[in-house]
Amino acid sequence: PAAMFAAYRLAALRNRGDTDIIVFTDADRELHAAMARRPPFRIAPIVYPPGIRLPPMYFRLFLANLMGKRYQRILYVDVDTYAESAKLFSLFDLNMRGRMIAAVRDSLIAFRPEKAELDTVLGGRHAKYFNSGVLLIDSETFISSQALVSLMKIVPTFLGKVGWQDQSALNQLLNGDWLELTPAFN
Repeated sequence: PAAMFAAYRLAALRNRGDTDIIVFTDADRELHAAMARRPPFRIAPIVYPPGIRLPPMYFRLFLANLMGKRYQRILYVDVDTYAESAKLFSLFDLNMRGRMIAAVRDSLIAFRPEKAELDTVLGGRHAKYFNSGVLLIDSETFISSQALVSLMKIVPTFLGKVGWQDQSALNQLLNGDWLELTPAFN
């Protein structure tokens, strides 16, 4: 229900014809019920490559490789993100300056008194750390850098050790080399 609400909101705000909205889900029963309503966006099952078994939150790590031939840019938006205006769609025109990810700095992780997550992820360097709830992904840069291969080596090292495993894997991979968006986007 949260994903459907977010997608209907984005569809109502969409102000450009070159943008698709896709809801990915691992809930088969809900998938078919939602598709029967003929929403103004696509609904697709979460399907990992053969041999990969991860919780749904990791699916964002695979988007560029799965969709990069069709989409130059992918804007991933968590279901708990509320789009206030069509301004979110302007991110597709952002000059990413060669970076593979644009995101908003995560103030929760960055300012936790114990900083255990930052120490584990960034080794005490405390470079900037982003929240992966809204990610603008440059597909070509992501794919050409073989980011997914690197992420699949990093992910197992965080299992059970940090709270935001997929987000922390991306942060460790990029080590502060990402484009910072205004907090208004997340």
